[in-house]
Amino acid sequence: MLHIESFGHGPALILVHGWGMSGAVWAPVADILSDRYTVHCIDLPGHGRSNHMDTEGLDLVRLADCLGACIPEQAAWVGWSLGGMAVLQLALQNPGQVRRLILVSSTPRFVAGDGWDHAMPAREFAVFQRRFHDKPKTTMDQFVQLMVNGTGDVSRAKAQSRVLTHSRTNLTGTIDYGLKILARADLRSALAQLHVPMYLMHGSHDALIPPSAAHWLAAGCNAPLAILQHAGHVPFLMNPHWFTEGVHAFLHA
Repeated sequence: MLHIESFGHGPALILVHGWGMSGAVWAPVADILSDRYTVHCIDLPGHGRSNHMDTEGLDLVRLADCLGACIPEQAAWVGWSLGGMAVLQLALQNPGQVRRLILVSSTPRFVAGDGWDHAMPAREFAVFQRRFHDKPKTTMDQFVQLMVNGTGDVSRAKAQSRVLTHSRTNLTGTIDYGLKILARADLRSALAQLHVPMYLMHGSHDALIPPSAAHWLAAGCNAPLAILQHAGHVPFLMNPHWFTEGVHAFLHA
């Protein structure tokens, strides 16, 4: 079973974090959203308080199955980064569980290649994987810094870094499957089968997933896209009001 923190009242809203973090990363926005929704913050397998799970061989399809088993009824889902890929996979394989879908700083393919330039170069990603295996704590520190790059505001960058550092999962080795998913997953060809209303939110200066990936998704899926200026990979921490009001507007459109 995955660990889930649930609070608030109203329609179900599921928040799924990205690689290396935990559901605690949503705290600044979950508190606001709980006035309107029953918010469920899930810790992915191997992350947060789900970090003692067996993640051997866990791929994107099985990860989506894990999420669907936690919240079997239809709900609105928000996925950030790797969490966005997992929720997108859930919407593709079991659309009856996803009433509406919001992807934050996410992408159908994380690594560049095969006609896909809106991504991290494969060689750069391979270097990151090696560094994480060799020096996980140092690499995670650098990863947190990369997520807040581009904000142009030192105080806001530091505030985001504090939330991300507090939300980091224990580096037990059980999160390695997430890097394998990011290296291999490619949902581009499956998007024609997506029939769930989708909304995209992205930072203009995302150093991990370029905004061009969000523009590509928006055009291909006829989905509205909101870009937060001067924001990095965590726009919901950069401007919680922008994020929560955008979520509410889409869910009630």
